[in-house]
Amino acid sequence: MRLARQTIRFTAVLGALALFLTATQSSATPPKRPPPVTPVQISAPEALLWRIYTLPNPYFDAFINPKVRPDFYTSRIHARAERMERCYLRKYGMDFLDIDYIVPGNDYDIRDLSITTLEQKPKSAVVRVAFNRSGDMVDPIELRYRLMMTSEGWRINDVIYEKSSLSKDLRAPC
Repeated sequence: MRLARQTIRFTAVLGALALFLTATQSSATPPKRPPPVTPVQISAPEALLWRIYTLPNPYFDAFINPKVRPDFYTSRIHARAERMERCYLRKYGMDFLDIDYIVPGNDYDIRDLSITTLEQKPKSAVVRVAFNRSGDMVDPIELRYRLMMTSEGWRINDVIYEKSSLSKDLRAPC
């Protein structure tokens, strides 16, 4: 008799649990991902750079992938990069450019990212990208992007970092 009561209780608990799991599973909705955090009011040139500086890892393909590069850079920069890529392949056997004007250096843990339009005219803009490259260490980086309005929209026409520039580096002999 005691065993029968325990079996009935166990069966009732098991049935209730099965009913709960079935009901919960069919009516449950997966949590939605929060939308990416971007500033509310941004200029069109800034929007282009926010597409590159998605964290934690910037979209390096914007420059290094020849198929993606025209979506971000002017045809002038793209042509110079292609010429330099051919040179790197011929001279060094490298199938990529060893030039990085998105995050200068090898290691990074970007913090305190800010993207600000410094100057905008109908056909040109200068946008400042600043961040701390090394997380908790103070390692400030500041890049000045020079953008141009093209028939495809805003495109990067040069990047200035310290005393160097992307267009100058791409013009140099490899």
